Amino acid sequence: MKEKNKNVYVINQSFSFDIRILHCGIEKMKNHNLSYTHLDRFVLSYVTEGEGRYLLKKKLYAIKKGDLFLNLPAVIYSQYSLPENPYTYYYVAFQGSACPQLLQQAGISEFSPVLHLNEPYIEKQMKKIYSELSKNTFSSLIKANVALFNIFSFLIDKNPQNHLKLNKSQTEIYIQMALKYIEENYASDITVADIANSIHINRSYLSTIFKQAERQSIKEHLTLYRLEKARILLMNTDLTVSKISMLTGFKNEKTFFRIFKKHFIYSPNSYRKIQHNNIKTH
Repeated sequence: MKEKNKNVYVINQSFSFDIRILHCGIEKMKNHNLSYTHLDRFVLSYVTEGEGRYLLKKKLYAIKKGDLFLNLPAVIYSQYSLPENPYTYYYVAFQGSACPQLLQQAGISEFSPVLHLNEPYIEKQMKKIYSELSKNTFSSLIKANVALFNIFSFLIDKNPQNHLKLNKSQTEIYIQMALKYIEENYASDITVADIANSIHINRSYLSTIFKQAERQSIKEHLTLYRLEKARILLMNTDLTVSKISMLTGFKNEKTFFRIFKKHFIYSPNSYRKIQHNNIKTH
């Protein structure tokens, strides 16, 4: 975003806010039990009373009053209310191309599907969606959508990474954040999903924009970054090859040996000897 004059701001918005509510409701059955395998929409639910259990990707979550939880398309899940303290929750189902990115930036995803919020504001907005859609008018539909965006806005506003100034394109910001995450975590066993989750965007979207900007995939960049760190350690330390492979994030010495030789022609030990000999002769 750039300042045109002190009263007018011009922004090149590359993000589409394509999201539409499909339906909403309230659930308060004592013996409520759900299990789905082919959900075709996102569903956000906010628990206003009681407690239950939510199973997603073989991980069980306790959900209780004040929790917001997410159901995702094409992801198997099940949930049930505890009979001794049955839950009540409001839910809203929605679709749209903006959903994955908005949810990621809001900090809720398949890797973190439950937020322990206990926020009266979120409860108020969920109830407003329910109330407005029951009126079934064009005006009420607009108000319901505003309430949904209020929820996203509230959650996104709590994430400090979303307060970066847009003096660069959003794409550039994401790539810079990905590069910084790699720089700080290359020694660990990180994945593309870990990088995407750290900056709250969809993994496929990050892979696409990264390759377009950097002319290489994230995995290729991560491998080359690790190799360069390993090369420096080989030249400047007496650490063993096994230790260097561990310090630079390779799974094992054998993998490190194979990848290093593929890129530098020589094995790590041979490369070290050649470089040391070159230094002695100059």
